Amino acid sequence: MGTEYWVEAPLSQLLESLESGSRPKGGVKGIAKGIPSIGAEHLASDGGFNFENIRYIPEDFANSMNRGQIRHFDILVVKDGATTGKTSFVQETFPFPKACVNEHVFICRGIKVTSKEFLFHYLKSHEGQEQIMSTFHGAAQGGISSGFADVVIVPLPPLPEQKRIVKKLDTILPKVKNAKSRLEKIPRILKRFRQSVLAAACSGKLTENWREENDVVETAEDQLRKILDLRILDKRYKAYLAKINDLEAPIEWAEEDDIPSSWVKSKLGVVCPKITDGTHDTPKRLKEGVPYITGKHIRERVIDFEHCDYVSSDDHKVIYARCNPNKNDVLMVNIGAGTATPSLVKVDYEFSMKNVALLKADPSIISGSYLEYYQLRYKDYIFNQVTKGGAQPFLSLDAIKALPIHLPPPEEQQEIVRRVEKLFKLADSIEAKYNKAIERVEKIEQSVLAKAFRGELTPQDPNDEPAEELLKRILVEKAKLEAVKKKSKRFSPQRNRHC
Repeated sequence: MGTEYWVEAPLSQLLESLESGSRPKGGVKGIAKGIPSIGAEHLASDGGFNFENIRYIPEDFANSMNRGQIRHFDILVVKDGATTGKTSFVQETFPFPKACVNEHVFICRGIKVTSKEFLFHYLKSHEGQEQIMSTFHGAAQGGISSGFADVVIVPLPPLPEQKRIVKKLDTILPKVKNAKSRLEKIPRILKRFRQSVLAAACSGKLTENWREENDVVETAEDQLRKILDLRILDKRYKAYLAKINDLEAPIEWAEEDDIPSSWVKSKLGVVCPKITDGTHDTPKRLKEGVPYITGKHIRERVIDFEHCDYVSSDDHKVIYARCNPNKNDVLMVNIGAGTATPSLVKVDYEFSMKNVALLKADPSIISGSYLEYYQLRYKDYIFNQVTKGGAQPFLSLDAIKALPIHLPPPEEQQEIVRRVEKLFKLADSIEAKYNKAIERVEKIEQSVLAKAFRGELTPQDPNDEPAEELLKRILVEKAKLEAVKKKSKRFSPQRNRHC
């Protein structure tokens, strides 16, 4: 086995055409039926398609397009954005008899005298993707131009060997895909498991047996009232509590009537005497100084200081005077896509922040860890109900202060945190094993493809037509197609203005 009978050729020489599509002026919003318009979001990472949220273009517009209409055995490549280079293959099972790509997707239509499936597998391989992305230009929302097809060099075996390679890949890769598909169910299972743990923790079910075995001397309501009675001797604190009590809760929990009798329903503003947010200005970002985080650095149970920016000491002093996060406080994103995501502060050094709210828990009333888990339990509900999931979700400080909370006695809070952490540690361990397993599976897929394009997957046959002769036939066919295109343009009364 080897590549002694192979040649190399630019992808552009192996394509009948390379084209993109378009959409009507004004876009496709509000068009409920017509011809499916396939965009980058519809190309799946496994080389297939995801047809959720299909958009449409009017049929008359699709009929007027002389470029961008999808055929069986086309190779689609995302041309710009975050998924640039993602590649899918249009098999005969493609569900739409007629469909088009939009302006964000290339159609690579292989020439007839070569294997389209072979070209697809090469473009999806690590080597093919590297070559495609070597032409990427622009910032994060940049992309590739049609010139990528001149840069991508394809290792070309004789045509019979191309078909043998494709047949072998069609035997091996579905097994890899099936293993990957089974593994990919694990994150969803773990997510449901964690949600179930939090639901049990925040309703009292997780510690039901603990309450039976441990007599509660004082209920949470008794303890809370005693502490607040001491605090309201301070007139400022009394005024603060009065304001919180006047705030109308933006949402109510479904389980509010089912909490244990030793628990009490309260508001975040009561158990957190300080709820504020970070700076409203944008300080100058530095490469070193005081850590500075924004909403993008807050994930569930994680504050990402590793990839944060920094601000000067002077800017930090101004921000810290308003918002002074300390260890065991809870941060919550209050604007943007991650709104309502909470995370416990586990570091004991100072930092600045923006687009993040600070929930400074009163340790005599509520554990910071319990508060984190409680907010995590209702994160999605808060996001959907309070922010209404708008284009720019936002949680006001008053809305946060008025959020309800079910408060167990301090001893039970500690037991809840202990049990949740134990169960989450188990889930985290399984997730770590999953990550290693999925990485191995992906390496297997790329290893198989690499072997295929090194000529090591199938035997060579000296009786095959040499690849040099195949390439000559390809170039002859290419020249014929170019001549037909030139003739068509010469006699076309009017070029399609949409494409």
